[in-house]
Amino acid sequence: MKDFFVSYTGADLQIASWIAWVLEDAGYSVVFQEWDFRAAGPSVIGNIDSVSKECERTLLVLSPDYFDSAFTKLEWETVVHKDPSGELGLLVPVVVKECTIDGVLRRLVSVSLLGLEEQAAKSTLLAALKRDRTKSAVKPLYKNANQQHSLHKPRYPGTLPEICNLPRRNPNFTGRESILETLRTSLQSGQNTAITQQAIHGLGGIGKTQLAIEYAWRHIADYDLIWWIRAEESSTLANDYASLAVKLNLPEKEVQDQKIVIEAVREWLDHNQNWLLIFDNARDSDSILHYLPNATAGHALITSRNQNWSNNLCNSLKIEVWSREESLAFLQKRITGIDELDAAKLSETLGYLPLSLEQAAAYGNARHKSCAEYLDLFSICRQELWNREKHPDNYPDTVATTWTLAFQETDRVPYATEILNLCSLVAPDAIPQSLILKALEYHAGQASEPPIDTLRIDDALEALTTYSLITYEQNQFSIHRLVQTVAQDRMQAEERDQYCHAAIQALSELFPDEGFTTPDCWPECSALTSHAEALFESVADDTAVWQEFSLLLTKMGSYFHGHADYGKAEPLLHRSLEIREKVLGTDHPAVALSLNNLASLLDSQGKYAEAEPLYRRAVAIHENAPGTDHPNTIIIKNNLDDLLCELGDDPHFAQKLPFAFSIIVVSSPRLSLPQRQNLYAELELGVPGKNLELMRHWYRLLPVTSYWPAKERLSGSAALRIFRALLWSRCSKFVEKTLSREKPFS
Repeated sequence: MKDFFVSYTGADLQIASWIAWVLEDAGYSVVFQEWDFRAAGPSVIGNIDSVSKECERTLLVLSPDYFDSAFTKLEWETVVHKDPSGELGLLVPVVVKECTIDGVLRRLVSVSLLGLEEQAAKSTLLAALKRDRTKSAVKPLYKNANQQHSLHKPRYPGTLPEICNLPRRNPNFTGRESILETLRTSLQSGQNTAITQQAIHGLGGIGKTQLAIEYAWRHIADYDLIWWIRAEESSTLANDYASLAVKLNLPEKEVQDQKIVIEAVREWLDHNQNWLLIFDNARDSDSILHYLPNATAGHALITSRNQNWSNNLCNSLKIEVWSREESLAFLQKRITGIDELDAAKLSETLGYLPLSLEQAAAYGNARHKSCAEYLDLFSICRQELWNREKHPDNYPDTVATTWTLAFQETDRVPYATEILNLCSLVAPDAIPQSLILKALEYHAGQASEPPIDTLRIDDALEALTTYSLITYEQNQFSIHRLVQTVAQDRMQAEERDQYCHAAIQALSELFPDEGFTTPDCWPECSALTSHAEALFESVADDTAVWQEFSLLLTKMGSYFHGHADYGKAEPLLHRSLEIREKVLGTDHPAVALSLNNLASLLDSQGKYAEAEPLYRRAVAIHENAPGTDHPNTIIIKNNLDDLLCELGDDPHFAQKLPFAFSIIVVSSPRLSLPQRQNLYAELELGVPGKNLELMRHWYRLLPVTSYWPAKERLSGSAALRIFRALLWSRCSKFVEKTLSREKPFS
């Protein structure tokens, strides 16, 4: 006979598995549903009698969810018949969450683990279980060839895996028990098959993301790594996946080519176990295929609106709206004292759609409205929506009506509408607060003025979160895609353009300039990229903010260039060039800079035939204005020389190097002592022997004022930048090809 049967509900799986593990570790034998009833066949519910007969005692894991379950009562009622007075101690109630214990269980002495750290909880639990009992003097071993649970101790609730970026758990999550069980069974059964991926799909607002979050939290004790990946856009998908390399401290974490980093992460996953990847809102199977590991030692959970998922890639599960019972349970949890008949009518009116019911509950709580009062308002507002000339056809009219009621309330709060509209135009997840506030300044026409009233911003955020229009956590906003759709539909075309322009201006200002050369700023670039991409299709090339738009395209293109993601960089730099040509004409110096940027990208890919005419055109424009001595002109000419030397077409490079080197000589009076020391150190490291002496000879001979107009003298930092860009981009190759000759110059 086993010592304990652990009775629990799925919402408390983590603490229940920890309790079961502690019991077995202490020498008790345990029957635990998650471990002992995974195989196909009768469930625990169908074998209550046999389970109670083979277990001496039953331990109840008590929480509000336990008492809400329709099945748990069956698991302890059988035991009550054996020990109605509780004197035998056959029932052991263990309280893991605040709850009210009524009825026959109230007579029993319960064990509370509330507020205890792990060691204290363990001691309390084991002390409460002690009693005189027949037991072998030798500690029994728990051994089952088909189970692995005893090899890996579950974490105590509240402790996360060392590597985890899981979103916060939803305290109002309701229902979906059968789906959660199906997910678990599907992923667990895949341990011995080729499929350990599970896709869940359904309409927007159906609760796919919340379901994935709840699954991960319930089984968090089973994983050593949980990584949440925003999979809707290719840029966020790649960046979120690659960022795992930093957490894993892989050698490739700082490699420029993101494809190499992604492959390193996937290889690590192939050789390790107990991980869970969650691809949220994936477009289709092709978009994530490259990111799925080949090994079966971990799990991948995918959420998507797309229902077409290959059976060879993953199992597929469709999520429907809530049942009537689930809808009622949710409203009763969210709204205190709600009338059941009114709740049923509201659920039916809103089509049992979880997102609509959440928003309705938020509105009712904020405005202190009963269900009946809310339904009256809903009916009036719905009729107004139907009377509009344009009715959106890409989301249910009940959704539009539900949020319009909330919008009417938040419209009264300063800045709330503006913040919501800005959030509706960018990517829906991980929206930096700094981006929205900067865009808000531009929209208000005060980008150069003091910051907008912070107290009013706080009031606006409170209103938007109160009505469940956005979520706000760690200086980031998130907004559901359906809320974005409804918010966008409320704006007139001209109004929408104004918000787009403000967002473009903010992104142009905030996006780092150093994305091409500075890996330290790549996380910041990555955080802004998806929001910029969400706006690109909505902004015309001849937009009123074309200058900021062109600059943003250039910065992003340079970032992708530095990341060796040439496929993403090229269309951005092409579009920036086209905008400047259209607005400024084909001979403007800004056009020359765009030509140089695009040519450099093509040069990096070995597309020399395409790059050369762009370089030549850029040089011609810059020599005309601002002139041959301008730093940008020299940099572009050097890039062309670099390419020609690569092709073997520049026999005069040896004569041009002294001129290039003179830039640093002319600027040297502006260099600080540490900058001079760094410069010499670079020369010492990069140029051997007599070549270094030759450069020093040039340094002594060239007059300080020969090549550079006094009005364009450079700062020390600018001089170093030009030195590295101009000289070192060619110097090492020139040393090999020219300076090694016995008499390089006459």
